Amino acid sequence: TIADDYLAIVNALSAALSIPQIERVWLPRFRDNPDKAAEFGAVVLEDGSVGLIFVLLEDTLQQINARYQPETLTGRDPVTIAQDFGEHDPVRKALALGAINAIGQHVIRASGLPLDTSTNSIASFKPQPEDRIGMVGYFPPLVERLRDSGIDLTVIELKPELVQRDERFEVTLDPSALQRCNRILGTSTMLLNDSVDRMLAYCAHADQVAIIGPSAGFLPDPLFARGVDTVGGNQVLDVAGFIDRCEREEKWGPTARKYCVHREGYPGYRALLESIR
Repeated sequence: TIADDYLAIVNALSAALSIPQIERVWLPRFRDNPDKAAEFGAVVLEDGSVGLIFVLLEDTLQQINARYQPETLTGRDPVTIAQDFGEHDPVRKALALGAINAIGQHVIRASGLPLDTSTNSIASFKPQPEDRIGMVGYFPPLVERLRDSGIDLTVIELKPELVQRDERFEVTLDPSALQRCNRILGTSTMLLNDSVDRMLAYCAHADQVAIIGPSAGFLPDPLFARGVDTVGGNQVLDVAGFIDRCEREEKWGPTARKYCVHREGYPGYRALLESIR
């Protein structure tokens, strides 16, 4: 599975490098109204590398606070936390992915991997009238743009109440509908809800596949090996400013930047490791 591959990479990195310890785990305030809740927490390493955590899946935010008490994670080894990524417990898995993202950001920074910060991972989907776009997860701005353009669109969802269909647009629970799509965009949340391996199996035929989201800060090797073309994440540039903005529930602004890593031209984690040694 992809989880197995990520753990193998983390363990290989840990055997070859001195991975910084966790300096802080920051979590947003809990909100009863999920529409008003902040979506991401952060695992901050001692070198300033930040791995973002999606905390709105089920009761992840409350459970991390209750079961881990974030302040007790200070000084812990992120490699140890990452080992829970193979678990099915969404809370342990979310925190583990945050640690994997932080380790990935450490390697990206230390190796000087060039990041494509000029390509908007959503805007890069430039559909033609003959295309059918597939989405795993709902991307509202892109959905509206495609519908306004009359482009055929299929969205895979987990919530039955969202199912709908008209002539050129459908929201379905059936992932096999992706086999009708030639360009597919997926959210990085797939790595948390144990759906990524299954979803990517339906994408093998596609001309273009991208996985994006703030919690896609990991090294992209396992996804590229399964046919994904682009991984788009967010890199925190100013840790103190970022957390301050999060505390004030403001947009991240210049404290973070979006970037893409493309399969074409990516050297692989082993080459990154060699450049650090």
